[in-house]
Amino acid sequence: MLVTIITILFLTGGASAGLLYDFGSMKKQVKTYVADEERKDAALDVVKEFKARAKAENKKLKALKKQVEGSLNESPAADEQLTYLGEELINSTRAYYADMLDLRFKIREQFTREEWTAAYAAGADQPD
Repeated sequence: MLVTIITILFLTGGASAGLLYDFGSMKKQVKTYVADEERKDAALDVVKEFKARAKAENKKLKALKKQVEGSLNESPAADEQLTYLGEELINSTRAYYADMLDLRFKIREQFTREEWTAAYAAGADQPD
């Protein structure tokens, strides 16, 4: 458990959110491919939700990183504290990915099939 916590928090810099989504590109895809202004505005609102959720997760991970660093210095309850923090990390990460997936479906609703295909041509998983 400890190795997992340290690996996730330190190798990702406590910011896994930024590694998964390029919000500038996502915004560009919406502006480029969504023709209807109402749907475009709705999609851009979802991009803002993505960014806000990623920012909140990043803040949470930074706080957790500080807690882990503090727990490494304490010896009596370090194992229990690290187990608790590991569970917190897993639960937080699970909720984050569920939220991001929900937002992905939410933004997809604002594209027509043709717009979505054009935006994600060549099998690109994320917007260019």
